Amino acid sequence: MANQDSIITAIKTGLGSITNALPTLGINPLAAIIYSLFTFGIKTGTQVYATWKQYVLSKPLSVPLIDAPPDADTIIEYLSSNPAYKDAFKDELKDFSSNDFLLKKAFIALNQMEESADLQSAFAHLKVSGNYKAFVLSYDILSRIGSGSSAYDLFRTALKQIEDNIDARTALDEMVTVITENFTSDIIDSPDFWERIKAVLA
Repeated sequence: MANQDSIITAIKTGLGSITNALPTLGINPLAAIIYSLFTFGIKTGTQVYATWKQYVLSKPLSVPLIDAPPDADTIIEYLSSNPAYKDAFKDELKDFSSNDFLLKKAFIALNQMEESADLQSAFAHLKVSGNYKAFVLSYDILSRIGSGSSAYDLFRTALKQIEDNIDARTALDEMVTVITENFTSDIIDSPDFWERIKAVLA
């Protein structure tokens, strides 16, 4: 629980620092970026994060427009046929009806990544960290902002605003340090943790 508390505290502190430094940034783009920090997981570190930032900031991400999920059986089969996806969403797959919104987003987000060389490059570390849930939660926030490429363009614009402001950049860098130092496999698998994060970033 101490690890979870450290992460939650770091996010609350960082969120306050960034919104104070960049009051016009908006919570949705910032929340999407913070969720993305969890994609670095427990096996990847701050060097991967630095490379990721550089890649995302270097060019727009080309993303195919996939916005209509198929029926529940197809989604379940798709997620269950990939061991990494199945593991990431094992709890949700046990009760599709209660988690249909997230699992539909998972289908769209993961299909977009599979179809986009840019997204695969930007999130290549997912194969190491295995934290596909964080990627999908980030996409979920992005999908509320826009659709397709425009959503990721907003994500990139928000990240650039943070990178260009010393206080905001420092706060984001400190958040990823705390996350990578405290994130454990138990936390990845904890529904309570993700609910706590959602409450902070709501």
